[in-house]
Amino acid sequence: MDITQLDLNAVRIFLAVVDHGGFREAATQLHQPKSTVSRRVADLEAVLGQQLLRRTTRTVSLTEVGDGFYRQASQALGALGDAVRALHEAEATPRGVLKVTAPPTFAELFMGGLLTGFANAYPDVRLLLDLNDRRVDLVAEGFDVALRAGVLPDSSLKARLLGSSPTLCFASPAYLERKGRPRTPDELAAHDVLAFGIDERQVKWPFVVKKDKRLVALKPRVTLNSYVLLRQLAEGGLGIARIPAGLASESVERGLLLEVLDGFGPPPQPMHAVFPPSQHLSPKVRAFVDYLSEHLETPMWPRKRSVK
Repeated sequence: MDITQLDLNAVRIFLAVVDHGGFREAATQLHQPKSTVSRRVADLEAVLGQQLLRRTTRTVSLTEVGDGFYRQASQALGALGDAVRALHEAEATPRGVLKVTAPPTFAELFMGGLLTGFANAYPDVRLLLDLNDRRVDLVAEGFDVALRAGVLPDSSLKARLLGSSPTLCFASPAYLERKGRPRTPDELAAHDVLAFGIDERQVKWPFVVKKDKRLVALKPRVTLNSYVLLRQLAEGGLGIARIPAGLASESVERGLLLEVLDGFGPPPQPMHAVFPPSQHLSPKVRAFVDYLSEHLETPMWPRKRSVK
């Protein structure tokens, strides 16, 4: 016979009849009418083309064929039950390789302790972290999670807001002593600007002037794609850099950098965890995103104003 014709629920009912010693007892345990139990076992015998049970008014017993079928079917359904339980346990326990992409500066500054804590909390998850500033295609490149700064474009991806940080302008006291302090964004044109990016022809810094957003086009003295190096150049007095406030906080505390253009800064940049849409989010992705949401402190800094 074709195994696809076999009704596993009917097999389960047959096993219950044998285990509980009769149709009435099995019906009570299964919370089904006795007539239904009897009919399902009869249907099973018809499909198999064999009599599995001897029925009398008082007793039910196995035939020789039924005894063999009972023993093998019990083992088979037990193994199937074990497989289902193992699947559910695997789904409930985060495990496997978790492939994450994140901006290098953000990861280096804020994720060291987070990754250590997550790895200790979930030892069955193996982390693969790709640090780059490009916007990867999560589905095509097989990433589970991407950490992305800024306003997200419309897409089918799911996102969780993790926090936000302002990106502000900073310069060293020596530079401001030498070149003066810009009072408005337009005065940046007369200053040496240190910009993040790879194309100096497209440098536009956002500001808020009298509650209106304004982009100021600039010709940087230096353009590079490392916020850490920008901070070092600004500390060295080379110019005014626009960098994440969280990255500048220690330098501000030590007096190596001062914030300039106070009050013109744009709204804080959001940081999101982005992941492919799925009806059933995998445990490792859910655990990682939940852990970041709970433990990632918003990378702000104490806004200590310098004396002008």
